[in-house]
Amino acid sequence: MFLLGNNFKGRIKWHRGQGIETEFFCFILPLLPVESLFVHQITKGKRTGIGMSLHWLSVVKTYLTWWPLPLALACSLYTDKNPLLIVAGALISLLSHFFTGLPGKEEKRTRDYLQQEIELNALPQWLDSFNLQHIKAEALQTLQREKKDPFLNWQFVDPQKEEPKALRLLLVLTMYQHAIFPTSQTLYKQQEILRELNAQESGSFSSTGNPS
Repeated sequence: MFLLGNNFKGRIKWHRGQGIETEFFCFILPLLPVESLFVHQITKGKRTGIGMSLHWLSVVKTYLTWWPLPLALACSLYTDKNPLLIVAGALISLLSHFFTGLPGKEEKRTRDYLQQEIELNALPQWLDSFNLQHIKAEALQTLQREKKDPFLNWQFVDPQKEEPKALRLLLVLTMYQHAIFPTSQTLYKQQEILRELNAQESGSFSSTGNPS
């Protein structure tokens, strides 16, 4: 922890080297959140990732991890150094650090699938429209190379006739498109069809719903 400066805290949803952290302005303890980041890579302490709006769970985890014990120590000075306060503060900090923001089983499976195809395991709902469009464009280029058709319109591809690699990319594209247009029932149905087809191909990807 730096005595004064910005530092990343509140690591949540961490899976296979990627997840969400929040940059805080710190003076001994984290004080004010600045920005959340979906961290794609950490190299020698430097983070590469995608900027996000503040993620409330990451912010809450930071405060619950860093503040309870110092507050308990301060309060104990005015309550005859009650050891129960210190124990409670330490327990809250430890539980928050180790158990807050863990990814669920279904989420991990979806993110494994995304990382396999686009090297980024961020769930689409975590990202803004600009980044969704950018990632979707890269996935489309990969599909066009796979199909050897630079003008391919992925929305007119018949998934029933596709190979496993193309099926996986079609599902990625549909997931990100659905995040951009979340009320589209057509995209929702197409996503479920592709999930089912991919599950039949791999036997490892769930066909039920989206993880939160």
